[in-house]
Amino acid sequence: MASFKILSQVPTRILRPFSAGLRISQTCTLATQAHNVSIDLAGLNEQQLELQDAARSFTRREIAPIAQKVDQENSFPSLGITVPEKYGGLDRSYLEHTLVMEEISRGSGSIGLSYGAHSNLCINQINRHGTEAQKTKYLPDLISGKKVGSLAMSEAGSGSDVVSMRLTAVKKEGRYVLNGTKFWITNGPDASTLVVYAKTSPEKAQRGITAFIVESGFPGFSTHQKLDKLGMRGSNTCELVFENCEVPEENVLGQVDKGVQVLMSGLDLERLVLSGGPLGLMQAAFDVAIPYVHQRKQFGKPIGTFQLLQGKIADMYTKLNASRSYVYAVARACDLGKVSRRDCAGAILYSSDRALEVATDAMQMLGGNGYINEYPTGRIFRDAQLYRPADHFCVFSCFRSVGCSLVALSTKNTMKTSNGLSPPFYVYLCGTQPQKSILMAQVSLFLIVVDDLLTDHEAPQQASFFSFLKTWRRIVRNPQESHMPAMPLHLIQHLFQGMS
Repeated sequence: MASFKILSQVPTRILRPFSAGLRISQTCTLATQAHNVSIDLAGLNEQQLELQDAARSFTRREIAPIAQKVDQENSFPSLGITVPEKYGGLDRSYLEHTLVMEEISRGSGSIGLSYGAHSNLCINQINRHGTEAQKTKYLPDLISGKKVGSLAMSEAGSGSDVVSMRLTAVKKEGRYVLNGTKFWITNGPDASTLVVYAKTSPEKAQRGITAFIVESGFPGFSTHQKLDKLGMRGSNTCELVFENCEVPEENVLGQVDKGVQVLMSGLDLERLVLSGGPLGLMQAAFDVAIPYVHQRKQFGKPIGTFQLLQGKIADMYTKLNASRSYVYAVARACDLGKVSRRDCAGAILYSSDRALEVATDAMQMLGGNGYINEYPTGRIFRDAQLYRPADHFCVFSCFRSVGCSLVALSTKNTMKTSNGLSPPFYVYLCGTQPQKSILMAQVSLFLIVVDDLLTDHEAPQQASFFSFLKTWRRIVRNPQESHMPAMPLHLIQHLFQGMS
Protein backbone atom coordinates (compact mmCIF):
# COMPACT_ATOMS: atom_id res chain seq x y z
CA MET A 1 0.00 0.00 0.00
CA ALA A 2 2.97 2.33 0.40
CA SER A 3 3.20 2.81 -3.35
CA PHE A 4 -0.23 4.48 -3.30
CA LYS A 5 1.48 7.49 -1.76
CA ILE A 6 3.31 8.26 -5.00
CA LEU A 7 0.13 8.55 -7.01
CA SER A 8 -1.91 10.24 -4.30
CA GLN A 9 0.24 13.34 -4.77
CA VAL A 10 -0.97 13.93 -8.34
CA PRO A 11 -4.00 16.17 -7.60
CA THR A 12 -1.82 18.84 -5.94
CA ARG A 13 1.41 18.42 -7.87
CA ILE A 14 -0.21 18.28 -11.25
CA LEU A 15 -0.87 22.02 -11.20
CA ARG A 16 2.84 22.83 -11.28
CA PRO A 17 4.57 22.75 -14.70
CA PHE A 18 7.88 20.95 -15.10
CA SER A 19 10.26 20.19 -17.97
CA ALA A 20 9.44 17.41 -20.43
CA GLY A 21 11.19 14.10 -20.81
CA LEU A 22 11.00 10.46 -19.79
CA ARG A 23 13.43 7.86 -18.56
CA ILE A 24 13.05 4.88 -20.84
CA SER A 25 15.54 2.11 -20.12
CA GLN A 26 18.74 1.16 -18.41
CA THR A 27 20.75 2.04 -21.51
CA CYS A 28 19.07 5.30 -22.56
CA THR A 29 19.76 8.33 -20.39
CA LEU A 30 17.39 11.12 -19.45
CA ALA A 31 19.31 13.48 -21.72
CA THR A 32 18.41 11.51 -24.80
CA GLN A 33 14.73 11.62 -23.97
CA ALA A 34 14.15 15.22 -24.84
CA HIS A 35 12.91 13.85 -28.17
CA ASN A 36 9.22 14.59 -27.81
CA VAL A 37 6.85 14.43 -30.75
CA SER A 38 5.43 17.87 -31.44
CA ILE A 39 1.77 18.26 -30.57
CA ASP A 40 1.30 21.82 -31.80
CA LEU A 41 -1.36 20.47 -34.14
CA ALA A 42 -3.45 19.50 -31.13
CA GLY A 43 -4.45 23.11 -30.49
CA LEU A 44 -4.19 22.94 -26.70
CA ASN A 45 -4.60 26.14 -24.72
CA GLU A 46 -2.12 27.40 -22.12
CA GLN A 47 -3.92 25.81 -19.18
CA GLN A 48 -4.14 22.44 -20.91
CA LEU A 49 -0.47 22.54 -21.89
CA GLU A 50 0.44 23.37 -18.29
CA LEU A 51 -1.54 20.39 -17.04
CA GLN A 52 0.04 18.13 -19.63
CA ASP A 53 3.56 19.29 -18.80
CA ALA A 54 2.91 18.75 -15.10
CA ALA A 55 1.60 15.23 -15.73
CA ARG A 56 4.57 14.52 -18.00
CA SER A 57 7.05 15.68 -15.39
CA PHE A 58 5.34 13.69 -12.64
CA THR A 59 5.41 10.62 -14.87
CA ARG A 60 9.08 11.13 -15.65
CA ARG A 61 10.03 11.58 -12.02
CA GLU A 62 7.82 9.06 -10.21
CA ILE A 63 6.58 6.45 -12.68
CA ALA A 64 9.06 5.94 -15.53
CA PRO A 65 12.02 4.95 -13.31
CA ILE A 66 10.04 2.02 -11.89
CA ALA A 67 8.05 1.05 -15.00
CA GLN A 68 10.28 -1.94 -15.80
CA LYS A 69 10.18 -3.13 -12.19
CA VAL A 70 6.40 -2.76 -12.12
CA ASP A 71 6.12 -4.94 -15.23
CA GLN A 72 8.49 -7.59 -13.88
CA GLU A 73 6.98 -7.78 -10.39
CA ASN A 74 3.39 -7.65 -11.65
CA SER A 75 2.25 -5.15 -9.03
CA PHE A 76 1.31 -1.49 -8.76
CA PRO A 77 -1.86 0.26 -7.58
CA SER A 78 -3.87 3.25 -8.75
CA LEU A 79 -4.70 6.87 -7.94
CA GLY A 80 -7.43 9.47 -7.84
CA ILE A 81 -8.69 11.76 -10.59
CA THR A 82 -10.38 15.15 -10.74
CA VAL A 83 -14.03 15.80 -9.90
CA PRO A 84 -15.78 18.94 -8.57
CA GLU A 85 -13.69 20.98 -6.15
CA LYS A 86 -16.09 20.56 -3.23
CA TYR A 87 -15.14 16.88 -3.13
CA GLY A 88 -11.42 17.63 -3.35
CA GLY A 89 -11.03 17.48 -7.13
CA LEU A 90 -9.86 19.97 -9.74
CA ASP A 91 -13.07 20.19 -11.78
CA ARG A 92 -11.24 19.83 -15.10
CA SER A 93 -12.45 18.77 -18.56
CA TYR A 94 -12.52 15.37 -20.26
CA LEU A 95 -9.83 16.58 -22.65
CA GLU A 96 -7.56 17.29 -19.70
CA HIS A 97 -8.49 13.94 -18.17
CA THR A 98 -7.43 12.29 -21.42
CA LEU A 99 -4.17 14.26 -21.46
CA VAL A 100 -3.26 12.99 -17.99
CA MET A 101 -4.21 9.44 -18.99
CA GLU A 102 -1.88 9.78 -21.98
CA GLU A 103 1.08 11.06 -20.00
CA ILE A 104 0.79 8.45 -17.24
CA SER A 105 0.48 5.70 -19.86
CA ARG A 106 3.58 7.10 -21.50
CA GLY A 107 5.51 6.32 -18.34
CA SER A 108 3.80 2.97 -17.71
CA GLY A 109 0.87 1.45 -19.53
CA SER A 110 -0.01 -0.58 -16.44
CA ILE A 111 -0.25 2.40 -14.14
CA GLY A 112 -2.15 4.31 -16.81
CA LEU A 113 -4.73 1.53 -17.05
CA SER A 114 -5.20 1.40 -13.29
CA TYR A 115 -5.45 5.18 -13.28
CA GLY A 116 -8.24 5.05 -15.86
CA ALA A 117 -10.14 2.32 -14.02
CA HIS A 118 -9.92 4.22 -10.75
CA SER A 119 -10.58 7.74 -11.98
CA ASN A 120 -13.14 7.10 -14.68
CA LEU A 121 -14.83 3.75 -14.24
CA CYS A 122 -15.29 4.18 -10.49
CA ILE A 123 -15.05 7.85 -9.50
CA ASN A 124 -16.82 9.25 -12.54
CA GLN A 125 -19.74 6.85 -12.13
CA ILE A 126 -20.20 7.82 -8.48
CA ASN A 127 -19.86 11.49 -9.36
CA ARG A 128 -22.43 11.24 -12.17
CA HIS A 129 -25.01 9.01 -10.50
CA GLY A 130 -24.39 9.05 -6.75
CA THR A 131 -26.51 10.82 -4.16
CA GLU A 132 -25.03 13.75 -2.29
CA ALA A 133 -24.47 11.48 0.71
CA GLN A 134 -22.68 8.88 -1.42
CA LYS A 135 -20.44 11.46 -3.08
CA THR A 136 -19.57 13.09 0.22
CA LYS A 137 -18.75 9.73 1.78
CA TYR A 138 -16.71 8.12 -0.98
CA LEU A 139 -15.24 10.71 -3.35
CA PRO A 140 -12.79 12.60 -1.07
CA ASP A 141 -10.79 9.49 -0.14
CA LEU A 142 -10.89 8.18 -3.70
CA ILE A 143 -9.71 11.50 -5.12
CA SER A 144 -6.92 11.90 -2.58
CA GLY A 145 -5.64 8.41 -3.33
CA LYS A 146 -6.23 7.14 0.20
CA LYS A 147 -8.54 4.54 -1.27
CA VAL A 148 -8.56 2.76 -4.61
CA GLY A 149 -11.63 2.37 -6.80
CA SER A 150 -12.74 -0.26 -9.28
CA LEU A 151 -15.69 -1.26 -11.43
CA ALA A 152 -17.02 -4.83 -11.51
CA MET A 153 -19.25 -5.84 -14.40
CA SER A 154 -17.51 -8.73 -16.19
CA GLU A 155 -17.91 -12.35 -15.15
CA ALA A 156 -16.19 -15.51 -16.30
CA GLY A 157 -19.09 -16.31 -18.62
CA SER A 158 -20.27 -12.81 -19.50
CA GLY A 159 -18.38 -9.77 -20.61
CA SER A 160 -20.00 -7.54 -23.18
CA ASP A 161 -23.14 -9.68 -22.79
CA VAL A 162 -24.28 -7.87 -19.65
CA VAL A 163 -27.67 -9.57 -19.57
CA SER A 164 -26.12 -12.98 -18.91
CA MET A 165 -24.42 -11.94 -15.65
CA ARG A 166 -25.15 -14.31 -12.75
CA LEU A 167 -24.33 -12.19 -9.70
CA THR A 168 -27.63 -11.73 -7.87
CA ALA A 169 -28.77 -9.22 -5.27
CA VAL A 170 -31.77 -10.15 -3.11
CA LYS A 171 -33.33 -7.57 -0.81
CA LYS A 172 -33.67 -8.68 2.82
CA GLU A 173 -34.57 -6.44 5.74
CA GLY A 174 -33.28 -3.18 4.30
CA ARG A 175 -30.16 -4.73 2.79
CA TYR A 176 -29.21 -6.44 -0.44
CA VAL A 177 -27.50 -9.82 -0.23
CA LEU A 178 -25.13 -10.45 -3.13
CA ASN A 179 -24.08 -13.92 -4.30
CA GLY A 180 -21.85 -14.76 -7.24
CA THR A 181 -18.50 -13.78 -8.74
CA LYS A 182 -16.91 -11.16 -10.98
CA PHE A 183 -13.87 -11.77 -13.17
CA TRP A 184 -11.18 -9.71 -14.97
CA ILE A 185 -11.57 -6.86 -12.47
CA THR A 186 -8.90 -4.18 -12.84
CA ASN A 187 -7.67 -2.88 -9.46
CA GLY A 188 -9.63 -5.71 -7.82
CA PRO A 189 -6.89 -6.84 -5.41
CA ASP A 190 -6.35 -3.29 -4.13
CA ALA A 191 -9.76 -1.65 -4.36
CA SER A 192 -11.52 -0.41 -1.24
CA THR A 193 -14.55 0.97 -3.09
CA LEU A 194 -16.14 -0.84 -6.02
CA VAL A 195 -19.05 -0.11 -8.33
CA VAL A 196 -20.66 -3.54 -8.75
CA TYR A 197 -23.47 -4.58 -11.10
CA ALA A 198 -25.85 -7.36 -10.04
CA LYS A 199 -29.27 -8.72 -11.01
CA THR A 200 -32.02 -7.61 -8.65
CA SER A 201 -34.84 -8.81 -10.93
CA PRO A 202 -33.46 -11.70 -13.03
CA GLU A 203 -36.78 -12.18 -14.82
CA LYS A 204 -36.48 -8.68 -16.34
CA ALA A 205 -33.18 -9.38 -18.14
CA GLN A 206 -31.37 -6.09 -18.82
CA ARG A 207 -34.15 -4.17 -17.06
CA GLY A 208 -33.43 -5.99 -13.81
CA ILE A 209 -29.81 -4.97 -13.19
CA THR A 210 -28.79 -2.61 -10.38
CA ALA A 211 -25.50 -0.85 -9.59
CA PHE A 212 -24.15 -0.91 -6.02
CA ILE A 213 -21.30 0.76 -4.18
CA VAL A 214 -19.52 -2.06 -2.36
CA GLU A 215 -16.77 -1.67 0.22
CA SER A 216 -14.07 -4.31 0.45
CA GLY A 217 -14.74 -4.59 4.18
CA PHE A 218 -18.34 -5.71 3.78
CA PRO A 219 -18.91 -9.21 5.24
CA GLY A 220 -19.04 -11.85 2.52
CA PHE A 221 -16.75 -10.00 0.09
CA SER A 222 -13.37 -11.47 -0.87
CA THR A 223 -10.84 -11.53 -3.70
CA HIS A 224 -9.45 -14.68 -5.32
CA GLN A 225 -6.66 -15.54 -7.78
CA LYS A 226 -4.76 -12.50 -8.92
CA LEU A 227 -4.30 -13.02 -12.66
CA ASP A 228 -0.84 -13.35 -14.22
CA LYS A 229 -1.32 -11.46 -17.48
CA LEU A 230 0.76 -11.15 -20.65
CA GLY A 231 0.72 -7.35 -20.61
CA MET A 232 -0.38 -4.56 -18.27
CA ARG A 233 1.24 -6.68 -15.58
CA GLY A 234 1.45 -3.87 -13.06
CA SER A 235 -2.28 -3.26 -13.25
CA ASN A 236 -3.58 -5.73 -10.70
CA THR A 237 -6.47 -7.89 -11.88
CA CYS A 238 -8.40 -10.60 -10.06
CA GLU A 239 -11.65 -12.43 -9.40
CA LEU A 240 -14.14 -11.07 -6.86
CA VAL A 241 -16.28 -13.41 -4.76
CA PHE A 242 -19.57 -12.49 -3.09
CA GLU A 243 -20.86 -15.00 -0.54
CA ASN A 244 -23.95 -13.61 1.15
CA CYS A 245 -22.32 -10.19 0.95
CA GLU A 246 -24.61 -7.66 2.65
CA VAL A 247 -24.82 -4.21 1.06
CA PRO A 248 -26.85 -1.42 2.71
CA GLU A 249 -29.86 -0.18 0.74
CA GLU A 250 -28.41 3.35 0.71
CA ASN A 251 -25.50 2.02 -1.37
CA VAL A 252 -27.66 1.53 -4.45
CA LEU A 253 -26.06 3.68 -7.19
CA GLY A 254 -28.79 5.26 -9.28
CA GLN A 255 -32.14 3.51 -9.17
CA VAL A 256 -33.06 -0.11 -8.53
CA ASP A 257 -33.29 -2.09 -11.79
CA LYS A 258 -31.77 0.88 -13.66
CA GLY A 259 -28.16 -0.27 -13.55
CA VAL A 260 -27.88 -0.60 -17.31
CA GLN A 261 -28.61 3.11 -17.67
CA VAL A 262 -25.84 3.86 -15.17
CA LEU A 263 -23.46 1.61 -17.06
CA MET A 264 -24.26 2.74 -20.59
CA SER A 265 -24.36 6.45 -19.80
CA GLY A 266 -20.71 6.33 -18.78
CA LEU A 267 -19.30 3.92 -21.35
CA ASP A 268 -18.78 6.51 -24.08
CA LEU A 269 -16.76 8.75 -21.77
CA GLU A 270 -14.82 5.74 -20.53
CA ARG A 271 -13.87 4.83 -24.08
CA LEU A 272 -12.77 8.40 -24.68
CA VAL A 273 -10.55 8.72 -21.60
CA LEU A 274 -9.05 5.27 -22.11
CA SER A 275 -8.11 6.31 -25.65
CA GLY A 276 -5.34 8.28 -23.98
CA GLY A 277 -3.69 4.96 -23.10
CA PRO A 278 -2.71 4.03 -26.67
CA LEU A 279 -1.54 7.61 -27.26
CA GLY A 280 0.82 7.36 -24.30
CA LEU A 281 2.13 3.99 -25.45
CA MET A 282 2.88 5.42 -28.90
CA GLN A 283 4.81 8.31 -27.36
CA ALA A 284 6.67 5.83 -25.13
CA ALA A 285 7.69 3.87 -28.22
CA PHE A 286 9.03 7.10 -29.69
CA ASP A 287 10.94 7.83 -26.49
CA VAL A 288 12.78 4.54 -26.93
CA ALA A 289 13.28 4.44 -30.69
CA ILE A 290 14.41 7.98 -31.52
CA PRO A 291 17.44 8.14 -29.18
CA TYR A 292 18.38 4.58 -30.11
CA VAL A 293 18.53 5.11 -33.88
CA HIS A 294 20.71 8.20 -33.37
CA GLN A 295 23.13 6.35 -31.06
CA ARG A 296 23.31 2.95 -32.75
CA LYS A 297 25.81 2.89 -35.63
CA GLN A 298 26.21 0.50 -38.53
CA PHE A 299 28.53 0.90 -41.51
CA GLY A 300 30.06 3.92 -39.83
CA LYS A 301 26.94 6.04 -39.37
CA PRO A 302 23.79 6.19 -37.19
CA ILE A 303 21.11 3.80 -38.36
CA GLY A 304 18.64 6.69 -38.18
CA THR A 305 20.18 8.02 -41.38
CA PHE A 306 19.07 4.92 -43.32
CA GLN A 307 16.07 5.50 -45.52
CA LEU A 308 14.19 2.43 -44.30
CA LEU A 309 14.26 3.60 -40.69
CA GLN A 310 13.45 7.16 -41.68
CA GLY A 311 10.35 5.81 -43.37
CA LYS A 312 9.32 3.99 -40.19
CA ILE A 313 9.87 7.14 -38.13
CA ALA A 314 7.70 9.12 -40.54
CA ASP A 315 4.93 6.54 -40.31
CA MET A 316 5.12 6.45 -36.53
CA TYR A 317 4.98 10.24 -36.34
CA THR A 318 1.93 10.58 -38.57
CA LYS A 319 0.06 7.74 -36.84
CA LEU A 320 0.64 9.29 -33.42
CA ASN A 321 -0.42 12.77 -34.43
CA ALA A 322 -3.42 11.56 -36.44
CA SER A 323 -4.57 9.57 -33.41
CA ARG A 324 -4.03 12.52 -31.10
CA SER A 325 -5.99 14.84 -33.35
CA TYR A 326 -8.94 12.46 -33.49
CA VAL A 327 -8.99 11.70 -29.76
CA TYR A 328 -8.58 15.35 -28.76
CA ALA A 329 -11.31 16.45 -31.17
CA VAL A 330 -13.74 13.91 -29.70
CA ALA A 331 -12.79 15.03 -26.18
CA ARG A 332 -13.49 18.67 -27.03
CA ALA A 333 -16.88 17.68 -28.43
CA CYS A 334 -17.71 15.78 -25.23
CA ASP A 335 -16.74 18.81 -23.15
CA LEU A 336 -19.29 20.78 -25.17
CA GLY A 337 -21.95 18.19 -24.35
CA LYS A 338 -21.85 16.58 -27.80
CA VAL A 339 -21.08 13.00 -26.82
CA SER A 340 -21.03 10.71 -29.88
CA ARG A 341 -21.05 6.97 -29.27
CA ARG A 342 -19.72 6.45 -32.78
CA ASP A 343 -16.75 8.75 -32.32
CA CYS A 344 -15.93 7.68 -28.76
CA ALA A 345 -15.76 4.10 -30.03
CA GLY A 346 -13.92 5.27 -33.14
CA ALA A 347 -11.30 7.02 -31.03
CA ILE A 348 -10.32 3.86 -29.14
CA LEU A 349 -10.64 1.79 -32.31
CA TYR A 350 -8.26 3.94 -34.29
CA SER A 351 -5.74 4.79 -31.57
CA SER A 352 -5.44 1.19 -30.35
CA ASP A 353 -4.68 -0.07 -33.85
CA ARG A 354 -2.07 2.61 -34.41
CA ALA A 355 -0.50 1.96 -31.01
CA LEU A 356 0.18 -1.68 -31.84
CA GLU A 357 1.64 -0.70 -35.21
CA VAL A 358 3.91 1.93 -33.67
CA ALA A 359 5.03 -0.44 -30.91
CA THR A 360 5.84 -3.09 -33.51
CA ASP A 361 7.88 -0.61 -35.55
CA ALA A 362 9.79 0.47 -32.44
CA MET A 363 10.71 -3.16 -31.68
CA GLN A 364 11.95 -3.64 -35.24
CA MET A 365 14.00 -0.45 -35.15
CA LEU A 366 15.90 -1.76 -32.13
CA GLY A 367 16.67 -5.03 -33.89
CA GLY A 368 17.65 -7.81 -31.50
CA ASN A 369 17.65 -5.40 -28.57
CA GLY A 370 13.97 -4.77 -29.14
CA TYR A 371 13.27 -8.38 -28.26
CA ILE A 372 14.98 -8.49 -24.87
CA ASN A 373 13.49 -7.36 -21.59
CA GLU A 374 16.29 -4.92 -20.75
CA TYR A 375 14.62 -2.56 -23.20
CA PRO A 376 11.01 -1.41 -22.73
CA THR A 377 9.84 -2.03 -26.30
CA GLY A 378 8.61 -5.52 -25.47
CA ARG A 379 6.61 -4.23 -22.52
CA ILE A 380 5.09 -1.46 -24.64
CA PHE A 381 4.15 -4.00 -27.32
CA ARG A 382 2.50 -6.31 -24.77
CA ASP A 383 0.65 -3.44 -23.12
CA ALA A 384 -0.66 -2.21 -26.48
CA GLN A 385 -2.27 -5.59 -27.11
CA LEU A 386 -4.79 -5.11 -24.30
CA TYR A 387 -6.66 -2.26 -25.95
CA ARG A 388 -7.49 -4.35 -29.04
CA PRO A 389 -9.29 -7.65 -28.12
CA ALA A 390 -13.07 -7.62 -27.93
CA ASP A 391 -13.64 -9.63 -24.78
CA HIS A 392 -10.44 -9.08 -22.79
CA PHE A 393 -11.30 -6.80 -19.90
CA CYS A 394 -14.85 -6.52 -21.19
CA VAL A 395 -15.64 -4.13 -18.36
CA PHE A 396 -14.36 -1.38 -20.64
CA SER A 397 -16.38 -2.52 -23.67
CA CYS A 398 -14.12 -0.31 -25.72
CA PHE A 399 -11.54 -2.42 -27.43
CA ARG A 400 -11.06 -2.86 -31.10
CA SER A 401 -13.65 -5.40 -32.18
CA VAL A 402 -16.34 -3.94 -29.94
CA GLY A 403 -15.36 -0.45 -31.05
CA CYS A 404 -15.52 -1.45 -34.70
CA SER A 405 -18.99 -2.91 -34.23
CA LEU A 406 -20.19 0.19 -32.42
CA VAL A 407 -18.93 2.48 -35.18
CA ALA A 408 -20.77 0.40 -37.76
CA LEU A 409 -23.95 -0.17 -35.76
CA SER A 410 -24.24 3.46 -34.67
CA THR A 411 -24.55 4.42 -38.32
CA LYS A 412 -27.54 2.13 -38.80
CA ASN A 413 -29.96 4.79 -37.60
CA THR A 414 -28.51 7.26 -40.10
CA MET A 415 -28.61 5.01 -43.14
CA LYS A 416 -31.11 7.42 -44.65
CA THR A 417 -31.38 11.12 -44.03
CA SER A 418 -34.67 12.98 -43.77
CA ASN A 419 -34.87 13.46 -47.53
CA GLY A 420 -33.93 9.91 -48.44
CA LEU A 421 -30.30 10.48 -49.42
CA SER A 422 -27.73 7.74 -49.67
CA PRO A 423 -26.22 6.14 -46.53
CA PRO A 424 -23.05 7.49 -44.91
CA PHE A 425 -20.11 6.96 -47.23
CA TYR A 426 -17.93 5.00 -44.84
CA VAL A 427 -20.65 2.39 -44.35
CA TYR A 428 -20.94 2.03 -48.10
CA LEU A 429 -17.17 1.68 -48.50
CA CYS A 430 -16.74 -0.87 -45.72
CA GLY A 431 -19.90 -2.83 -46.49
CA THR A 432 -20.30 -5.78 -44.15
CA GLN A 433 -16.55 -6.17 -43.68
CA PRO A 434 -15.25 -2.99 -41.99
CA GLN A 435 -11.87 -4.59 -41.43
CA LYS A 436 -11.35 -5.72 -45.01
CA SER A 437 -8.12 -3.77 -45.32
CA ILE A 438 -6.13 -1.15 -43.48
CA LEU A 439 -6.60 1.20 -46.41
CA MET A 440 -10.37 0.92 -46.29
CA ALA A 441 -10.33 1.54 -42.53
CA GLN A 442 -8.20 4.65 -43.00
CA VAL A 443 -10.57 5.97 -45.64
CA SER A 444 -13.62 5.19 -43.50
CA LEU A 445 -12.31 7.46 -40.74
CA PHE A 446 -11.71 10.26 -43.22
CA LEU A 447 -15.24 9.85 -44.50
CA ILE A 448 -16.67 10.32 -41.01
CA VAL A 449 -15.44 13.90 -41.30
CA VAL A 450 -16.71 14.23 -44.87
CA ASP A 451 -20.12 12.91 -43.89
CA ASP A 452 -20.45 15.60 -41.22
CA LEU A 453 -19.58 18.31 -43.74
CA LEU A 454 -22.08 17.17 -46.34
CA THR A 455 -25.42 18.07 -44.80
CA ASP A 456 -28.88 17.19 -46.04
CA HIS A 457 -29.46 20.41 -47.96
CA GLU A 458 -26.33 19.82 -50.07
CA ALA A 459 -27.68 16.89 -52.05
CA PRO A 460 -25.86 17.70 -55.34
CA GLN A 461 -22.44 17.67 -53.67
CA GLN A 462 -23.28 14.52 -51.76
CA ALA A 463 -24.53 12.71 -54.83
CA SER A 464 -21.45 13.76 -56.81
CA PHE A 465 -19.06 12.59 -54.16
CA PHE A 466 -20.95 9.33 -53.68
CA SER A 467 -20.57 8.63 -57.39
CA PHE A 468 -16.84 9.34 -57.13
CA LEU A 469 -16.46 6.99 -54.17
CA LYS A 470 -18.44 4.26 -55.86
CA THR A 471 -15.95 4.26 -58.71
CA TRP A 472 -13.06 4.45 -56.26
CA ARG A 473 -14.24 1.41 -54.33
CA ARG A 474 -14.53 -0.61 -57.51
CA ILE A 475 -10.92 0.23 -58.38
CA VAL A 476 -9.71 -0.69 -54.90
CA ARG A 477 -11.36 -4.08 -55.23
CA ASN A 478 -10.07 -4.48 -58.80
CA PRO A 479 -6.51 -3.12 -58.90
CA GLN A 480 -6.10 -4.11 -62.55
CA GLU A 481 -8.18 -1.07 -63.51
CA SER A 482 -5.64 1.56 -64.38
CA HIS A 483 -7.28 4.94 -63.87
CA MET A 484 -8.42 6.63 -60.67
CA PRO A 485 -11.17 9.22 -61.20
CA ALA A 486 -10.42 12.76 -60.11
CA MET A 487 -12.39 14.23 -57.23
CA PRO A 488 -14.86 16.81 -58.57
CA LEU A 489 -13.39 20.31 -58.29
CA HIS A 490 -16.56 21.87 -56.87
CA LEU A 491 -16.56 19.24 -54.12
CA ILE A 492 -12.94 19.94 -53.19
CA GLN A 493 -13.77 23.64 -52.90
CA HIS A 494 -16.82 22.81 -50.81
CA LEU A 495 -14.83 20.63 -48.42
CA PHE A 496 -12.18 23.27 -47.86
CA GLN A 497 -14.86 25.87 -47.20
CA GLY A 498 -16.43 23.56 -44.63
CA MET A 499 -13.09 23.04 -42.90
CA SER A 500 -12.19 26.73 -42.73
